[in-house]
Amino acid sequence: MVFRSVLVALWLSLPASAEMPCADVALVLAIDASGSIDPVEFSLQTAATARALSDPEVVAAMQAVGGVALAAVIWATAAYGTQRLPGDGRWPGAGAGLRRPAGRS
Repeated sequence: MVFRSVLVALWLSLPASAEMPCADVALVLAIDASGSIDPVEFSLQTAATARALSDPEVVAAMQAVGGVALAAVIWATAAYGTQRLPGDGRWPGAGAGLRRPAGRS
């Protein structure tokens, strides 16, 4: 839930303009939610990811490179289907929208 909140906040922080600069770094996160992972382990993965993305050193590194494209792949059983966040996944101005939602949880 925390991780999903972070991703939604990132998407909502994107400017409405269709003209966005290209990302300097593309980051794809892979999180296991398959049958071999219990709810406690899944919660640990997502909470740790949210904490890592809001860590001051990580935020500073993202800001230092400019635009960051962030995507997450959470794989599970076929029963969950495919879910996508709206938007194109680009995240200019790394860190601006990330610290607030991660701090709320």
